[in-house]
Amino acid sequence: MMRLDITKPDLSTLKSTYLSSLAVDQDRITGLLSELTYGLAEPRTYKELHRIAHAQAGNAATFGFERLGDAARTINQRLNQAHELSAELEAEVIAWLGELQQICRSYR
Repeated sequence: MMRLDITKPDLSTLKSTYLSSLAVDQDRITGLLSELTYGLAEPRTYKELHRIAHAQAGNAATFGFERLGDAARTINQRLNQAHELSAELEAEVIAWLGELQQICRSYR
């Protein structure tokens, strides 16, 4: 009888790459949040936030960042419904960015 050796894959290299991409996302979200805060948001602002949120919502848990994934999922869902600034959206983006900053600080 043939025996299968099922082991967890080594995600360390992928996680390193993912963490690097989070630092880029952090900078990008900071700029997009400024656009929201100062009334400079355009349709591309919401589209870019939605793109980043969608990617993080799908990937964060894979690397053990469930809270980041939850925060990104909230933004993703809100932007599926509306593409305009609200106090709730701004607060949720700030919370999402806070999660992201905490992760980036922890892995420097």
